[in-house]
Amino acid sequence: MSSLKTKAADLMENKEQVAGLKDVKRQLRTLEKRWTSLKEISDDRRRSLENLVDDLKDFREGHDNLAAWLAQKEKMMTVLGPVATEPSMVNNQLQQVKVSL
Repeated sequence: MSSLKTKAADLMENKEQVAGLKDVKRQLRTLEKRWTSLKEISDDRRRSLENLVDDLKDFREGHDNLAAWLAQKEKMMTVLGPVATEPSMVNNQLQQVKVSL
């Protein structure tokens, strides 16, 4: 964009008498405003995407932690077997859980 502005300024230099010069200057100002707006929109979207990436990393880390925790609990359930109904077996299972924690 800066090279376009430089070229336009060079072409318009000392050409105040040329017909349509005011229109070209107006169009150049409009183009500069649109370019600035486009850059701002692009920067906003870039920041939004960076925030989404951070959120996705946090989600992935939470998922990994939860998956590891669930795998650990599934292993514990496999070792303990079905939940006992007899008091002595219940106490035995409770002791096993306490040891595994």
